[in-house]
Amino acid sequence: MFLIMGIQQKEVLKNYTQVLPCHICEGSKGFEVIETYSYFHLFFLPVWKWNFRYAIKCLSCGTYYTVKPESLKKLGGDLSAVTYWDIEAVNMKTNAAQSKVCSSCGYVMQSDFDYCPKCGNKV
Repeated sequence: MFLIMGIQQKEVLKNYTQVLPCHICEGSKGFEVIETYSYFHLFFLPVWKWNFRYAIKCLSCGTYYTVKPESLKKLGGDLSAVTYWDIEAVNMKTNAAQSKVCSSCGYVMQSDFDYCPKCGNKV
């Protein structure tokens, strides 16, 4: 008998419609939520899931946030009730004092750039 099993990690992009202000850029493009968990699979079918974590990415500046564990317990896993105070920045892609924003596409870049690396327009 041949048995296929294992443990893997999976990331799932969740549908998230609530608008939160970004701590860094205060952008209004919104956020996307990424749910990460580990799971045990048997014959490629997930059997047990554990270690759920949530990352929130700002679509304006690319800063990643995590939902504080105490807030996640308080909310009971319901991300629709997450507030500004329930998240904390983990990976700040830019520093507001050392960044420029493209007037054409809104891309946040380093202050020493003369042209936008995303759309090519002069800043």
